[in-house]
Amino acid sequence: MSLIYTRSPFFIQSTSGDSTTVSLYVWNGNSSDVPTSAQYILTKAHNSSGKATFEVSELIRDYVDQSFNGDYVTEAVWVYISMSVTSGGGGGTVSSNKYLATDGYIDEDFVQYWSSSSNNNLKSDEVLISNDYISVPEDTTAMIPTKDADTAVFYKDGEVKFISELANKNSLDDSENFDRWTLNGDSIVQTPDLAFGKYVWTLTESGSSFVGIYKSVSTIGTVTASVLVRANTSNLFRLRFGGSTNKNVDFNLSSGTVTSESSGASGTIKSYGDGWYLCSSTLTTTSSSTLAIYTHSGSVDIIYSQLEVGNVATEYNISDSNSSGAINYATSAGQSASTFYARVMKDGGTIIDENCSDDIMEYVSELDIDEAHVIKSDGKVEVISVETLPCNKYENVRLTFVNKFGALQDIHFSAKTTESMTGKGSSYNSINFDYDNLSNNYGSHSVRDFNKNATVRHTLNTDYLHESYSEVFRQLIVSEEVWMEHKGNVKPVNVTTNSLQKKTHANNGLVQFTISVKESHSLINNIR
Repeated sequence: MSLIYTRSPFFIQSTSGDSTTVSLYVWNGNSSDVPTSAQYILTKAHNSSGKATFEVSELIRDYVDQSFNGDYVTEAVWVYISMSVTSGGGGGTVSSNKYLATDGYIDEDFVQYWSSSSNNNLKSDEVLISNDYISVPEDTTAMIPTKDADTAVFYKDGEVKFISELANKNSLDDSENFDRWTLNGDSIVQTPDLAFGKYVWTLTESGSSFVGIYKSVSTIGTVTASVLVRANTSNLFRLRFGGSTNKNVDFNLSSGTVTSESSGASGTIKSYGDGWYLCSSTLTTTSSSTLAIYTHSGSVDIIYSQLEVGNVATEYNISDSNSSGAINYATSAGQSASTFYARVMKDGGTIIDENCSDDIMEYVSELDIDEAHVIKSDGKVEVISVETLPCNKYENVRLTFVNKFGALQDIHFSAKTTESMTGKGSSYNSINFDYDNLSNNYGSHSVRDFNKNATVRHTLNTDYLHESYSEVFRQLIVSEEVWMEHKGNVKPVNVTTNSLQKKTHANNGLVQFTISVKESHSLINNIR
């Protein structure tokens, strides 16, 4: 799935016509919960080149609100674009896929855009960190943010220690935008009704032979294609894998049955109520092919399609259905709490004696790994080395921040940490003299303070790290959302370090970093 990084410009462009109206839908929650009304409606006349361009990243970013309490949940939002073009008294409507937008940014020569000419230029990053080397203390989980990757496997000395199952990926880019498929039937039209919170498409073929829409697919192996469909004026439906595969599964949407299967293809049909069925076809492909959705002698209504590896049609985009869980965190502990203390508290436990716990943890390593293999949706593997930092006399402090991808990322500071406090307030001179009794009232203040408070600052030092952490610290300094965790206690902080030298092993030998932060809240709670 393509991502929109909202801290950098994102353009919407209409490439032909006289004027264009863009309806921009932005929402949290389930991907199916498309708002009935657009959050923004933008209209613009086309210029002399015949184009109208809108920049909307700040509008989308207004809906992204990231918080952190120790649980690794990225607060992303869904974005859907509907474009109505007027041209010479006529016109038409073009719609986009649903995209996931995060609080990330672009730091290279790359322009984010979506165009009415069926083009988009968006990132599809799957491993959402820049460094290929992670350093964590002994009792701490390695957290790797991912999007659409299949699995993360954690190793120690070549032995599998833990497997973190990530989201099943729908490999169809236009799984809900059937006007972007190739049409060889009569028509494919988007209706204004919302069913299951999604737009309904009506596929029509008046002839007596199966035709409709199709698109090229490259997923090979044992795959399952599925479509949510219902009868309109025809109850005849076919899923077809074309090309060298050339296999069909036919369905009757009136009786809810599979009527025929090509050799090597297996079909299933499952009722979703109100005439809707999830029809699927499973087979083994050895090369790229086409996936076709066909009908004849009338029309059928369709909502979405899915193509996935495996022999079972899973719930549509189930792992991506909620914007808060669309970015997955691969963790060697199998849960979204990073440190020993955070895991105890998350599970409802109580740490009775922290000193005792510290002593025990010096001799126990519950999360001992040295490598993580992230298996991406295309089958390629990204290898991330994991270093366990040595024990020392200092307590570990972790900074969690929103990185360039809009995902939460950790940095551990296991060397010397210092804390300081800066007070602030106002004062006024008080008249204390008691004229009646001719007394100085020497026990009362002549100068009185008010609105006293303080800012707490921390200077954090890392152990020796891999040089790839230079990029991580660069992202930390420009991050607008940072939290500090110490023994399960999470506080929002602001980074006060404004300059950073890029460090390499060649130039600096051993690489170590120092960062200064201040706690976002004052010492005295004055939040009103």
